[in-house]
Amino acid sequence: MRTAIAWRALFVSLFLLCATTMAFPQTPFWQQTNGPEGGNVLGIAFTSPRDVLAGTRTGGFFRSTDGGATWTFLSPVRVYSVFAVSPASGSIFAASDCDVVRSDDNGGNWVSTGFINYSCGVYAIAIKPDGTVFAGGDASGVIYRSTDNGNSWTALRNGLPSTGSVYSLGRDSLGQIYAGFSDYVGIYRSSDNGETWVQVGLPGYAVLTLAIDPHDHIFAFTAWGPFFRSVDGGNTWDELASPNPSGYMWSFAFGADGKVFAGTRRLSGAAEGMGIYRSEDDGETWSYLGPRNVDITTLAVNPLGHVFAGTDGDGVYRSTDGGDTWTRVAAGMKATDVYSLLFNAEGQLLAAARNAGIHRSDDRGQTWSLLDPGLFFMNWPLNGLPSPVLAMTSTGVIFYAWGGSYEWAAGGIARSRDNGNTWEERVGPLVNGPAICITIDRRDYIYAFFQNAGLYRSRDGGDSWQLLGLQPGYDIQSIAVTPAGTILASGFGWTPETSGVFRSTDEGRTWTRVGLYGEGQNFVGFITVSPNGHIFLSSNVSGIHRSTDDGQTWVHLDMWGSPIAINSEGRIFVAYGPGFFSSIDDGATWTYYSDASFDGQFLNFAFDADGYLYAGVWGGGVWRNTETTFLVKTVTIDIKPGTYPNTINLGSNGTVPVAILSSETFDATTVDPLTVTLSGANVRLKGKGTPMSSFEDINKDGRLDILVHVETEALELTDTSTEAVLEGKTFSGRRIKGTDTVKVVP
Repeated sequence: MRTAIAWRALFVSLFLLCATTMAFPQTPFWQQTNGPEGGNVLGIAFTSPRDVLAGTRTGGFFRSTDGGATWTFLSPVRVYSVFAVSPASGSIFAASDCDVVRSDDNGGNWVSTGFINYSCGVYAIAIKPDGTVFAGGDASGVIYRSTDNGNSWTALRNGLPSTGSVYSLGRDSLGQIYAGFSDYVGIYRSSDNGETWVQVGLPGYAVLTLAIDPHDHIFAFTAWGPFFRSVDGGNTWDELASPNPSGYMWSFAFGADGKVFAGTRRLSGAAEGMGIYRSEDDGETWSYLGPRNVDITTLAVNPLGHVFAGTDGDGVYRSTDGGDTWTRVAAGMKATDVYSLLFNAEGQLLAAARNAGIHRSDDRGQTWSLLDPGLFFMNWPLNGLPSPVLAMTSTGVIFYAWGGSYEWAAGGIARSRDNGNTWEERVGPLVNGPAICITIDRRDYIYAFFQNAGLYRSRDGGDSWQLLGLQPGYDIQSIAVTPAGTILASGFGWTPETSGVFRSTDEGRTWTRVGLYGEGQNFVGFITVSPNGHIFLSSNVSGIHRSTDDGQTWVHLDMWGSPIAINSEGRIFVAYGPGFFSSIDDGATWTYYSDASFDGQFLNFAFDADGYLYAGVWGGGVWRNTETTFLVKTVTIDIKPGTYPNTINLGSNGTVPVAILSSETFDATTVDPLTVTLSGANVRLKGKGTPMSSFEDINKDGRLDILVHVETEALELTDTSTEAVLEGKTFSGRRIKGTDTVKVVP
C-alpha cells in the first residue's frame, strides 16, 4: 500500500511539471468561513486560571484567554491523542502523528522532539514535577523517557511486556509512573523513574484509560470489561459499577472537593447516556450530568474549579457549578470535519459536521446556526474518503443519511420539509446499520445505502423503501443515477467481487461489475455526473475515470484526487492536496491551482447559484473561494447604439454610450455598472457616485439591456485601433467580456 501511494505521489509530482500551474500570491483563492464551530478536542490544559489550551485532532491548536468563552487559532499542529504541560519548563508536549512535538511559547510554534517510534502511534504522555517526560504508544511494549525536555529519548523495556500498545500513563504523588497496556496485559508500575517495571494488576485486561486522583487513588477502565479502582498503589483492585455500561469511560478529572468526573464515549450503536458522569463517593456511585448524548474525549478542571470537557466533534463544554449545568463554549474554534454541503431551496448553505450536527448559514458562511443537535452522529469515512450524506429533491425536501462508524448500528435517514428547520429522524427503512450515503435522481427517487443491510430506494419521498440489492459484503460509498436512469454504485468490499463500481440498467433488479483500470480490492470511488451526462469517478486506488456512454466503458484520465465537483457550466474541479486541478474541456487537459494560505484536506464541494465554490474541510469547517468559478461570459455589446461606424474622438471630454445586450442565456440587468470598463475607461459617475447607466431594450427583442456611458478621455485606444474591449462583472461576481468595432477620428 505504501508503495502504491508513493508511486502515485511521484506521478502527480511529475504531472505537475507538465500541467499548467497557477498560484495566487496576492489574492488567495480560498478564505475560511466562520464555522461551523467545534472540533475533535483531544486535550485540554491550563497555564493560568483563565488561560485554556485545547488541542484538536484535525483542526490544530487553540487558546482561550477568557476561560473558554472565545478561542483563537494558534497553530496547525494536530493533537492526535493527547498533550501535556511540563510543570518544570512550561513547555507543551503533544502527540502528533508519529512524533512527540513541543511548544516553548504556549502553543504558537512547535518543533519535533525526534521521538523514536517505529510503529507510528503515540497514545499517552505523562510528565513528572521535575520535567521528566514519559511517552508511550504503539511500540511493542516500549515506553520512552526524556530527561532533557524532549531533546533526547531513552527506550525503557526492563520488565515491560514484549507486546501491546501503551494506551495510558499516569503518575502519583510519590513519583511512581503507571502504564495501562492493550493486548490484555494489564497495568505496570515503575518506582525508579522508568528503569524497571512490574505488573501491578489487571492481567487479562486491556486498560484503555488510567487516571490518578490527588489522593493517589487509581481509576482504570478496561476494553469490553469492567471499571476498577485501586487505593494502594495498584497492589489490589476493586471492581466498580461503570456509570454507563454501553460506553467507554474515556477520561477522568478530579475536583478539589473530591468529586470525580468521568467522560464516556459510545461503545456500540446506542448513543443514549453518552456524556459526563459525577461521583461524590470515590467512584462507588455515579450521576449523569449531560450534555445530551455527546461523546466526551477529555476532561480537565481549572484552578477555579470550572470543569472543561472536550468532545469528539462538538468542541468544548464548560461547567462553572461543579457539573450541574453545561454550556457549549466553542466560539472561534473552527475545527469541525464537514463531510457534506448542500444549498437548500432558499439558497441557504447546510453543512453536516461529523459528531457536531447539521448547521446552516444564511450569509455565505459568516454566521451559522445549529439546526438539530440530535442529528449528531456521522460516519468515520472508510479509507479516508467521506460519504455524501445530504441530498434534496426538486421540491426542496432535504434528506440526511446519518450513522455511526463501521460497526455501529445507530443511524438512519432524516427528512426535513422546511429547509432544515425541523427534522423527522427516522423515515428510512428499519434496518440494523447506519446510513452511509444518499442521492436523489431527476425523478426524485431517493437512494440510500445502509451498512450491513444494502441499497434501498424510495419512490414516494421517503415514506416507503424497497431493497435493490448490494447487500452485506458490499460497502457502497457513492451512488449516482445518470440522465438515462442507469444506477451506479461504488465502494469498498472485503473481496474483489464486492469492491469497485456496480451498474444497473433495470431499476436495481440486477447488477454488473464495471471493469476499470487499476481496480482491485479496497477500491473506493466517488461518482459525479456532469451537465452533459458524462460520468466522472474518483478512486483512491486508480485515480480519475470518465465514461461518455452511460457507464458502459471508461477512460482513465491519468489524474488523481478527490472529491470531484462540476459546476453548471461543466467546469470540473478535483481536489489534490492543498490545491486542486480544474478542467474546462471534459477532462482532456487540466490546470493546477494552488493556494499557500490553505492548510487542510478537502472532503466535499458544493456550488452556489453564482458559481462560488464551497469546500467542507477536514478539521477546518467550511471554506469558500474568493471568485466565482464561472468562466468569463462572452456577451454582445453595441458601442454607440444605432450608429455605424462607431466613431470615437479621443479628444472629446464627453462619454461614449455602450449597450450590453441580454440574450437567452444572459441577463444584462445583472451587470454591476461600477465594474464595467471599455478599453480601460470606467463608467462616468454622477452625483453621490452613481454610475451613469440605465435599463433599456436597445435591440427591441423584448429583453432589457443595460446602457452605460464611459469616459471618452480615459479610453486606451490609438489612432489605429479598430476594436474596443468591454470587461466587467455581474453582481454575483461572474466576469463578462465583449468586443465591438471602432473607428478613431480626429
